[in-house]
Amino acid sequence: MTTRRKLFTFIITTCIISAILFSLFGHYKTDIIEFLQKFAIKMRSHKYSPILMATIVSITGIPPVFGFTFAVTLTGFVYGFPKGCIPATVGAFLSALITCGLIRKFKFGKNIKLSDKRQELYLGMQDAITHGGFKMIVLIRICPLPWQLTNLFLSLVPTVSLKSYIFASLIGAFRFNMDVWVGSQLADLSDPNLPPETHKATLIYMCIGILVLLSSGLWIYKVTMLKIREQQEKLLMAEQGEHQPLLDPSLAHTATTAVTGALLINK
Repeated sequence: MTTRRKLFTFIITTCIISAILFSLFGHYKTDIIEFLQKFAIKMRSHKYSPILMATIVSITGIPPVFGFTFAVTLTGFVYGFPKGCIPATVGAFLSALITCGLIRKFKFGKNIKLSDKRQELYLGMQDAITHGGFKMIVLIRICPLPWQLTNLFLSLVPTVSLKSYIFASLIGAFRFNMDVWVGSQLADLSDPNLPPETHKATLIYMCIGILVLLSSGLWIYKVTMLKIREQQEKLLMAEQGEHQPLLDPSLAHTATTAVTGALLINK
């Protein structure tokens, strides 16, 4: 399957899934908003609820658990922006540490089987990190790949030191502050006490922010994938240079014939 066809299939699949989710949300909109508002009020009333939210974020950030993005966005819905950034960032960072500990300390990576596509991505990251070093690790961390996936891949790469893994994960954890902001905007939109003008302004503001977030995320993703391909090509060229013979076989044969002829003449 060509790259263009893969992209077309991905876009169509995303549109179908989005349409299904929007239709479900439209049908159960009142029930969902009411449940989230009650949950947010209940969480705000507890003193140690930020610890609980950070725990939820950290658990969902461990592969193969799902729901990480929802959990991060929920922190913004519950605590607003920037208060929700603390449990979201701490939870994301802890999930990275836990994943690394499970894979490297307890050898959970032995039982992990990657699909062909993810295996190719993993090998590409490994080659890129080997030549790119810490900068490449940070670039992979801020790239809008699933956080669980980068936790898994970077924990499996043997050339990533624990120190580099920790610092890169700490830097990458701050990128979820934008998800927290989106959650806070959704909370404002679901507040029935706000006037319609505020709802409209919040919706426009949120749409612009999401558009900027998606654009910047796509740009970072393209840059990261480009860097990975460049490092792979450099590694391939280096390997070909090592295995390339110092003398062309045809020239070697000609030289051997000439030497043999010279020896016969001398005799």
